[in-house]
Amino acid sequence: MGQTVVIYSSQTGFTQGYALWIARVLHCEVLDVAFVTPDDLIHTRLVIYGRTPPSAAA
Repeated sequence: MGQTVVIYSSQTGFTQGYALWIARVLHCEVLDVAFVTPDDLIHTRLVIYGRTPPSAAA
């Protein structure tokens, strides 16, 4: 894995879409938070994390 990773949690798919867009622009990995392991972050210097706000998920 590279030095930058975008991690997201999405209920509706909108956050996933933005995470994919950011990762494409930065040329980096994108991971769903449900599948992230400590090994995924060993060599990572920058983590960009996005999730659906609690009020939007209701």
